[in-house]
Amino acid sequence: PISFRHHPWLRNVFIGDANGEREKRSERGRDVGERGRNAGERGRDAAREGERRGEREREIESDRERERERERERERERERERERERERGVISGRGAARE
Repeated sequence: PISFRHHPWLRNVFIGDANGEREKRSERGRDVGERGRNAGERGRDAAREGERRGEREREIESDRERERERERERERERERERERERERGVISGRGAARE
């Protein structure tokens, strides 16, 4: 069995880049079966596009993270509010035990 790396036309490998995106590019940076001057160019474009997509995904992820942080903060605020009400005796008896 020959490894894809050395195989003449199965040379395309999955190269996972930093954010685990598996992008299909050949080792020489050209599309499958493509010959000629623009062969390398198309591969490089694909790589660049992959990087941009990765940046966008990271931005979206950081936005989600900030949103989660705000949500946690709001939750803490609600918890403090409940504490204050409990101290004031607004919630009494079984309600306080249940909270």
